[in-house]
Parts: sequence; structure tokens; C-alpha cells
Amino acid sequence: MFDELTESSSIAYSELGRINTNALAIGLGLEDVTYEPDDFPGVIYNSGQPDTTVLIFVNGSIIGFAPDQSDSIAGVEATITRIKELDLDEGSTKNPDILTYTLAELTDESA
Repeated sequence: MFDELTESSSIAYSELGRINTNALAIGLGLEDVTYEPDDFPGVIYNSGQPDTTVLIFVNGSIIGFAPDQSDSIAGVEATITRIKELDLDEGSTKNPDILTYTLAELTDESA
């Protein structure tokens, strides 16, 4: 999943209100998620967008990883839409902002 990430890979980030990740894992379809809360505190979701993996956390953080920016944004947008369809976002904003970064931008900040 993350083997294909390079410095030019895109990361999209957004926030909703608290999310019941147990219900979300079931609602998204167990065939499309990896959810092992004892090992990792989020849902790993194959959003259906090409080459895009999305991480969803109970605090409402949603992070999409993809080779290019349009795919990472599409993955996060599709995930937000699906969470809202399932009515699993507690107290979220109607249209949350989506921020984008490249992996290189994030690693340069720590250097």
C-alpha cells in the first residue's frame, strides 16, 4: 500500500467531527477496510479511487495518500461523502476544507 509512495506523492488531509470507527469499518464494507484497533488506532480504507489509501481516525482526521494530488483529494472527498451517507460524523462541518501536501514538503519541514 505505502510501497509506491515517493517524494512527489500527494497527501490530502481533512477533519470531520468524531467518528465511530467501529461502525465505520462495518459501514464501509469489511472487504474494503483494514481495522485492527488493538494494533492501529484508525481505519485503513481503499476508497475506490485509483491508487488511493485513506486513513480515518476516531477524532475525525482523514488522510489520503496517492501518487498525485487529484487522486488524494478525490479519495478524501469520496470518503467524506461515504461517512456522511452513513451518518457517522458527529458534529462535523458541512464542507470541510481539504489541505494537500507532497511527501517531500512534509519531510523537508523536519530536516
